[in-house]
Amino acid sequence: MKHEYIIKGNNIQLRPLDENDLKTLMDWRNKDEIREWFLNNKVITKEEQIKWFEKYIANSDDIMFIIEYSKFNVPVGAVALYNIDRKNDMAEFGRLMIGEEIARGRYIGYEATKLICDFAFSRLGMSEVYLTVLADNYAAIKTYEKVGFKVICKYIHKYKEVLKMNIIKNNMVRL
Repeated sequence: MKHEYIIKGNNIQLRPLDENDLKTLMDWRNKDEIREWFLNNKVITKEEQIKWFEKYIANSDDIMFIIEYSKFNVPVGAVALYNIDRKNDMAEFGRLMIGEEIARGRYIGYEATKLICDFAFSRLGMSEVYLTVLADNYAAIKTYEKVGFKVICKYIHKYKEVLKMNIIKNNMVRL
């Protein structure tokens, strides 16, 4: 969904994804060390990225952000809320990736997760945010647990063990 939300944190800013970000987003998404952690981990083409973006723009239940690292004032990653269910006050968190090597290990994923969950609760009025993560993605799970997410179930998807986690509005750790 095209939006104008800007979320400022201590070290990062989340700004709307726009068409100028598509090549960078595709390049990040296709990196082996990022792609391996997605449920759909195939390499995507430019045409697939454009088609996805057109669908994204038309979908009012999908809000994607580019993460900009304040220290360098450059895009370093992405994050999103999607499957936004306003009737049940729930949204899915995902598409988190830190695409630039220079930004890794600086807790940017942690800060982006906290900021977008706080945004979901305070600005969008959600009462729950949930996510799915591969069970062997220990770094991501540790980050999500640090924010306040809890495992609610495990299941198998395409021969891989997956965790579903959620966070309830009043259970989030504050920045």
